[in-house]
Amino acid sequence: MILDSNLIFCEGLALSTAGASDVLDLTEGGDALGNELLIVCQCSEKAAGGTSFVVDIETDDDSAFSAAKTLFSSGDILTADAEAGAKLFAVRVPRGTERYMRANVTASGTFTGGKLDIFLVVGDTHSWEDIDPTVLTDKDG
Repeated sequence: MILDSNLIFCEGLALSTAGASDVLDLTEGGDALGNELLIVCQCSEKAAGGTSFVVDIETDDDSAFSAAKTLFSSGDILTADAEAGAKLFAVRVPRGTERYMRANVTASGTFTGGKLDIFLVVGDTHSWEDIDPTVLTDKDG
């Protein structure tokens, strides 16, 4: 996967200091973004402490997010599910995106470990580990 530094909300955002990520300036909002880009959230360090956290993807036409709208909410992600390397979600950019976007992480409890990488990417990336082994067959036998 190739990441564009202009499309990264955060790299290594510590759950212990959860809050808003960097603001992405898309120059123009629009529904066409949903056809191409995915929002991906990965856990780059295993979560510890705390009970859960929520990742909200927000948009606004003002970089101060004075009237932010939530485009997507992950719902509660449990600490036990936030293993290092885990892809927590990959969703298309929803319709209704305005000029600015950010990720806002709200933690429940006191986290002593855990980091998130959240970014936009064209297409989803898969590895052999994502393939359902029940669909693999030995064509010779």
